[in-house]
Amino acid sequence: MEENEAPDNVYARFFWHAVPPETQQKILEWTKNMLFIEARTTKDKPKNTHGAHKRWLVDTKKLARDLDDHGFEVIRFIERKGLSPYQGEDPHLVRVIAKKHVI
Repeated sequence: MEENEAPDNVYARFFWHAVPPETQQKILEWTKNMLFIEARTTKDKPKNTHGAHKRWLVDTKKLARDLDDHGFEVIRFIERKGLSPYQGEDPHLVRVIAKKHVI
């Protein structure tokens, strides 16, 4: 892969809510093929368990619109608790698998 070349697939597990909305939009533009997201939603409690980093909890309705606006077909879109319990915590998450349409 050449420097700064967009990847075919992007895997963003517990990353999407750690980057600002502007970066999320750039990732949507950048991704060529498949996008995999697992992130905390706005239905989760804001909690800082790992230092001072900010969390941009995901508004799932906005995420669905953003995916559509960037040419993604949603293959799977699940939001609920019970997807990734860890050390007594059970956050409300969204899991997405989306494929970008070839134009």
